[in-house]
Amino acid sequence: MAYRQIRNCEASMIDWLTTALTVGGWTGIRVEKVFAEIYAGTLPAICIGLTETRPEKLEIGSKTNLKYYTINIRIFGTSDGIRCDLADFITDLLEDDIDYYSYTITNGVVSAKTLTGKIVKN
Repeated sequence: MAYRQIRNCEASMIDWLTTALTVGGWTGIRVEKVFAEIYAGTLPAICIGLTETRPEKLEIGSKTNLKYYTINIRIFGTSDGIRCDLADFITDLLEDDIDYYSYTITNGVVSAKTLTGKIVKN
């Protein structure tokens, strides 16, 4: 089974942010997709969720849609200072494009991921 575009987008963002936090020297910060996982674990944690899709036609008469997504990044810190520091760190990271992967799932586990594009901010 393969993820569809929205799930690929969320999973790519989670992978990107998890790696960026490690490279940036942040430790013990979980990056999750749903609030239930945030509430079940310890803080600090970050929740990534795609909340809106806005398709637009590529051109008049085209059946090709460009898809614009709204992705929320919610930060839960152990203090307001950590929350602010994480927000600032992530804001700086968002200046660059993010690798977009297509994920293949086997028995509920990611068995392959293939780089197929970029997530760019608009």
